[in-house]
Amino acid sequence: MKIRRNIMLNLRGNKADMKAVALLVFLKHRTGKYSCISKSSLNRIAKIASVSVSTIKKYMPTWFRMGLVEWQGKNKDVFVIRRICAKVNHRNYDISGIDFSSFKKVYYSLRSMLFLTIQAQKEYVKRMIRTATSPKDFDEFKKARKFCNHHANKDNLGNYVFNDNGISYKHIGKIVGFCEHTAERIVRFAINKGWCKKETHFNYTYMPGVCFREVEGYTFTTWNYGYKVSANTYTLSDSMNGSLLDGKM
Repeated sequence: MKIRRNIMLNLRGNKADMKAVALLVFLKHRTGKYSCISKSSLNRIAKIASVSVSTIKKYMPTWFRMGLVEWQGKNKDVFVIRRICAKVNHRNYDISGIDFSSFKKVYYSLRSMLFLTIQAQKEYVKRMIRTATSPKDFDEFKKARKFCNHHANKDNLGNYVFNDNGISYKHIGKIVGFCEHTAERIVRFAINKGWCKKETHFNYTYMPGVCFREVEGYTFTTWNYGYKVSANTYTLSDSMNGSLLDGKM
């Protein structure tokens, strides 16, 4: 199953719409390739999705507002989930590898993938820098150079560079629309699924007698040590690279 990139990116910072889309994705998975329910009612839709009728009533207006569903048939009793993927492949994210065992698992999976899109965009910038440095032909070089001029920096020698300073839990929470504690759980969920690897950056220097004083360039100090703490950096798994890396910026 694939979902349009713009649908996913528009969910950033919007918890309510994220739940609505997650429920629809789960319902689409349950209904199969035809994505429709004939002679449907709210009760029948709720039964297929394994949720309450009130939950369907809650998110139904969001589905119609986003243009993701419609009623068809002579009596308007056929519930149809409209196409959620684009015809052009690079405009989609592949979500076939997420956990479809329950609505809750789909919700957690989409939240994690939303966080991983941040890293995927960083990986795309790195790939375009490599392409601009070693292109296969002039057209590829021209395209990569145009992209790098907008999204990459240059060093003193004029070479394109991109510094990955990591992603803090605070930033993840802001992007996904949750608090820092929930952002940490989202990252842990993605790591447990094998979608990414985390590298922490916690360095210390022996500074005898510093005694908790503030030292420029250090996050905090203790009796005899100064500590530098920076945001975690992440590496996407090969499977997640294939799912998200073609989703260009």
